Amino acid sequence: MSVQKYRNKLVVIEAIQYQREDNIIAVQNFVGNDILRYNEDCNEYYIKTEGENIKLLKGDYIIKPAAGEFYVCKPDMFEARYEKVGD
Repeated sequence: MSVQKYRNKLVVIEAIQYQREDNIIAVQNFVGNDILRYNEDCNEYYIKTEGENIKLLKGDYIIKPAAGEFYVCKPDMFEARYEKVGD
């Protein structure tokens, strides 16, 4: 049997881009109160993932794949991997 080439299957995800206080309510509605964490001492937001809390920086995308877990993705990686499928 020879080596073959494979391509990732098309996967549709839900995502929102974090823009600081401009859309924090929309982010909160998307992920829920138990996933979005706020550190009052340093005025920063975090997303709780399975392994750790990920600090949100302006422009980061919060991704919700079909499995329902949330991930944080930097804008350059997001734009390289995903394209918008509609409004």
